[in-house]
This record gives sequence, structure tokens and C-alpha cells, in this order.
Amino acid sequence: MLNNKTVILNRPTLTMYVHDNTLGVDLMDTKYDEEGFNEFLSYFKNTWILFNKNKEIYKLFINLGKADDNELPLFAYMSLLKTILDINDILKTNCHCICILTEGHKKWRDMYNLLTRLWSTKDQRPILFTDNIEEKNKFINSNELITEKYPN
Repeated sequence: MLNNKTVILNRPTLTMYVHDNTLGVDLMDTKYDEEGFNEFLSYFKNTWILFNKNKEIYKLFINLGKADDNELPLFAYMSLLKTILDINDILKTNCHCICILTEGHKKWRDMYNLLTRLWSTKDQRPILFTDNIEEKNKFINSNELITEKYPN
């Protein structure tokens, strides 16, 4: 546990952790590592499956760092998309909101907007792309968790 964070996966290329109802992923400014990325996708998927099994709702925070230095190859994006599609129903019920912190936030937001024009689901989660840590904190902290899906 680091700074009240429970580390789930710690590799040279990324750290995945849980802190205050937030699943966090910090990508390091390093080159793409296929083995590490595939391990991350497995941990990411299984973590959401566990949240669903335990009827827990989490926020998702992804820190991409300097996106220009650690671009993913096309097949990695395809693997990421497949993982997200595999757990899409879980994300609808167990992911409250998503914040992506990156210097390339405009590029990511534009790509997201294009994708949602082509394929839009009714249960999209609130999402913020930003390069400002204060905006990230305000967004994550102001989106209170809604637990109606899992009454006690």
C-alpha cells in the first residue's frame, strides 16, 4: 500500500491501484511493452469482474502522461477495445465515471467524440479528458457515487 493506495499491478510501464472508490492506472513515459500491456488488460478486466461480483461501484482514472512518448501500436488498441467490449455490461453498472489525464487530451477527446458518433450506447459513463490535475480532481470528487443499482 502506497499513500493509502492498494497497488494491484506494478510494472515498469504502469501502476494500477485502488484508492477511495477509484481504480487508477498510471502509465509511465516508456516505450510500449506487449507482455506488460497484455498483463495489464488481464488485471483490468478481472478487477472489473471482481467489482461486479462484489456489487461495488468505482470511478476510473487513467493517467496517460505524455501520450506522444508512449503511443500504442494499432494491435494494442484493438486488444484494448476487445477488453472494453468484453466488460462493457460491467462498466455500465460498476463504473461511475471516467477521467483521462494526458497532455494529448484534445486528441483523445476528438477520437472519443468520433467513435461515439459512429457507435453510441445509451449507458455511456460521464467522461473527462483533461491535462489539468485540478479539473481531474474536481471531476472525480464532484461525481458522487450512485449506488441505486445495488441496494443493501
